[in-house]
Amino acid sequence: RLFPLMSIQNKLGQEQKFELWPAQVDFFENYVYQNLRVLVLKARQKGFTLTVGLDSLLQGALQPFRTVVLSKGDTEAREFLEKTQRVYETMPERFQSIFDVKFHSDYIFCKNTKSEIISLPSTGGRSFTCHRLVVDEAAYVKKRINGKIDLSQFLAGASPTLEKMGWQI
Repeated sequence: RLFPLMSIQNKLGQEQKFELWPAQVDFFENYVYQNLRVLVLKARQKGFTLTVGLDSLLQGALQPFRTVVLSKGDTEAREFLEKTQRVYETMPERFQSIFDVKFHSDYIFCKNTKSEIISLPSTGGRSFTCHRLVVDEAAYVKKRINGKIDLSQFLAGASPTLEKMGWQI
């Protein structure tokens, strides 16, 4: 219900009301709150990462909630936080004050609940526990050493933390 109170920039750079697309509505209604492991196979630029980031921000305003976002690289990690901040800032001030959110270059912090969204390049994140782990463009997740990591190996490494916290990837 809060998404329509926000605005996003369309491909022409114009601000427009944030409306979830049918696939995003389906994702939230039928998958994200019912499953611990959700894999979204989609075309690029469908807005899922930003939408899940905004949902994590909303979750963090209600309860202690840590989200870790692993992006392809440093640039993409920063861009994720910048986009989330821009959309958040379009909310009416009365809602912004409820969240009491502080934006930093590599994380977002909600003071009321001590919630965080931490965005890192895919080479980071090993020592964080979280309620939600978002792996953006999983095909590009890389090991600290050369080469790509096998996604099943990555998920096996992340599963104990997620099971302990009882949340999702």
